[in-house]
Amino acid sequence: MKFVNKILLIFALIGFISACDMYDLDQQDNPNALDPSTASLDDLYNSIQLGFASQYESGDYTAGALARMYMTVAFTYNAAVTNTTMGGVWNNAYAGLFPDVDALIAKQGTNNFAIHVGSAQVLKAWTMMQLVDLMGDVPYSEAGQGTDIISPKVDAGSEVYAAAITLLDAAIVNLSDAAAPSPSNDQFYGGDRAKWVTLANTLKMRAYLNTGDAASFNAIVTAGDIIDEAGEDFQFNYGSQRVNPNSRHWMYNSSYEQGDGNYMNNYFMYLLAGEQVDASGATIVDPRTRYYFYRKTDNSTDLDQAEYGCHLSVYPTQADRPAHWTGSFASLPYCYGTEDGYYGRDHLNGSGTPPDGPVKTSYGLYPGGGAFDFDEYQDTRTLGIFGGLGEGILPVMLSSHAWFMRAEMAESTAGAGRDALSAGISASLAKVRSFKSLVSAEMSQDITLKDGTTVNVESFYGMTDAKVADYLADVLAVYDAADAAGKKDIIAKQMLIAIYGNGLAAYNMWRRTGLPSNMSPALEADPGTFAYRMRYPQDYTTRNANYDEANDLITNRVFWNASGPALY
Repeated sequence: MKFVNKILLIFALIGFISACDMYDLDQQDNPNALDPSTASLDDLYNSIQLGFASQYESGDYTAGALARMYMTVAFTYNAAVTNTTMGGVWNNAYAGLFPDVDALIAKQGTNNFAIHVGSAQVLKAWTMMQLVDLMGDVPYSEAGQGTDIISPKVDAGSEVYAAAITLLDAAIVNLSDAAAPSPSNDQFYGGDRAKWVTLANTLKMRAYLNTGDAASFNAIVTAGDIIDEAGEDFQFNYGSQRVNPNSRHWMYNSSYEQGDGNYMNNYFMYLLAGEQVDASGATIVDPRTRYYFYRKTDNSTDLDQAEYGCHLSVYPTQADRPAHWTGSFASLPYCYGTEDGYYGRDHLNGSGTPPDGPVKTSYGLYPGGGAFDFDEYQDTRTLGIFGGLGEGILPVMLSSHAWFMRAEMAESTAGAGRDALSAGISASLAKVRSFKSLVSAEMSQDITLKDGTTVNVESFYGMTDAKVADYLADVLAVYDAADAAGKKDIIAKQMLIAIYGNGLAAYNMWRRTGLPSNMSPALEADPGTFAYRMRYPQDYTTRNANYDEANDLITNRVFWNASGPALY
């Protein structure tokens, strides 16, 4: 699930070549690699930013699939998470990003590059926490010592988290240096030091949410300098260039070239298009649905038998649905998301791939820059000339995410999360709606429906002020009527929907809360124990003398989730 962005092609190749001689974090000189100490300030800073985007993306897909945001082709958790899954994350961090940040700090010397250094420290701190979130205990204090320490030991995840928070504090000091010039090539915030400080505070808030430190979390919220509006969103922007280099979003590369593309997760599509109901039992269709997914057929129940991969039956006959899908899963459709064309795969379906490319649902307009669904039902495999051309975003920390974190923490008192829930939904809807600019010609056109009625695409199919207001009112009405457990459930559902494109955020929330309560079970009745963490990569397990196999089980939990809910 990689993308190749501007310049990143060069640095990613350099990082890979370098990593081949550094499996155990041995920082020996590589004649094929660029020496960070000789790189220009701009090149080094650019490498750090692109390296971070690649780093975050590398760990996103498998984590998101475990939280049903994406789909993993496997029948068991052990098959879904192997010792090759985190290879990119590991090497990107230890052989690329961390050495580059350290080199940037060293390059400062008597010069004042405090804004460059501070923002790079924020990216390093986030990566440190990402490694812990994914794998638990990881090397830190002994990492990057070259031949002095050939086999660095792992540090406790709690210690790495604490070091990351200390680094964020140091970053805030650097970013507050008014005499330092801003970077000219800041791809995230355009050199706005204040926004980097806001991000650093928000990352500390995120850490305190994971660890359950309500006092520290609320102190940051009270101080006020956190991400709470779209202009502060921390995202990586992809381009629309197809080759030399390919700068497009990975979702677009997956579904809009020649290949069949990834499967959408049926549960996630169902969550938006069919799961939510109002007080009367009527379905509430999320207005983001047509922006998130692009259907190639209008009927998921009447396909050719060769196109189905249901695993337990030839056709998606609901009588053949898994026997263990009972209780809160009783209404979950089997083998499709909803009948009206949302066709993907159920959680942990490792069946072979049938000839379903022309019918299975593709990634949509948001966040990957694909196509908006207005009932065209076209094949998206058009060699990269369809939809938004891949000009999407990597939504690392958006204002909607931060609002939902606040809602989750506040909901320790039933009903206290309502305002933050409302703000989070509103921010998410606005963000998704803004993507209409990528397909403005399609959205502004008038088309004729089968019954002869002429409609405007955006007004009829897309978001409007009225639709946004109605959806928000419907969700809040359900929230108001729910009991304490139900309120938490609604916040989790809305958070899962809003953080689409950020698999790690979904994985963390699922482990923290065990919600939503109706999260789809695996297709097979016994998929093995849930993967509470990722396995260490083979580079580490086979080369580091301090590797401890007992510390490398997917059943082990990261430190902040030691007493978390039992997951399935």
